[in-house]
Amino acid sequence: MRAVGFQHGPAPAFEAKPDDAGYQDYASSKMNMRLILAGRNAVAVDTVEALVMKCDPRKVPHLTLLEADGLGTADISKIDVVGKQIAQVAQPFACLLTDICPAM
Repeated sequence: MRAVGFQHGPAPAFEAKPDDAGYQDYASSKMNMRLILAGRNAVAVDTVEALVMKCDPRKVPHLTLLEADGLGTADISKIDVVGKQIAQVAQPFACLLTDICPAM
């Protein structure tokens, strides 16, 4: 399976119409970073994913809720990253939720 990240979210290519202000098409929303993220805990994987996108995992609602329910951690200091480190691959994603992903 090949995974590709999308920027200009949430869900830009699927909800906006070409005549909407700020519309971004599917092609311009793709961010193929050529990375594979995997782990035993989905919360930890999504935390790393958020950081790779230069987003704040502590502000991602589903991560804070899942962590509060004891299903994983969104604390990067408790997550072992094997292979390339986040700082080596992180790229800002354009996002409509700038309070979560302020990097752009």
